[in-house]
Amino acid sequence: MNSLSFINYTDDYSIIVKDIFCNYTAKDKLIIFLNGNMGAGKTSLCNSFGNFFNVFDLCSSSYGLVNFKQGSRTVIHSDFYRNSFSHDFFDEEVLPLLHPPFLLLMEWVRPIQLIREAVHISITIRVNDDQSRVIQVSKL
Repeated sequence: MNSLSFINYTDDYSIIVKDIFCNYTAKDKLIIFLNGNMGAGKTSLCNSFGNFFNVFDLCSSSYGLVNFKQGSRTVIHSDFYRNSFSHDFFDEEVLPLLHPPFLLLMEWVRPIQLIREAVHISITIRVNDDQSRVIQVSKL
């Protein structure tokens, strides 16, 4: 997968999540960057990613910055809306949580290569006038 594009008319992202993950194995280490305007659906999409791996209580981490959950895969969710991403923070707070296989979801972070052996994916969500969402997915 180099890039995918979806249009979603509901708050249910489960089919999109399945379409994205069908390109990867259960052993892949995945880092997903999610960007879009406030209210575009980034956290809702993160919840759908978590649900795919049997994590049903993933919530916005705007206040706690990092949420760690264990499902069929380790899921870490970080929301940098109120803070700027820094490599020091990543190295000290996030990296120790990344036990393979993992899924790291990072909202409001410019896509960058963080871990050489991980798959890095960028997702941008845009809201149309009819409130549908355009979800652009690309592999770094």
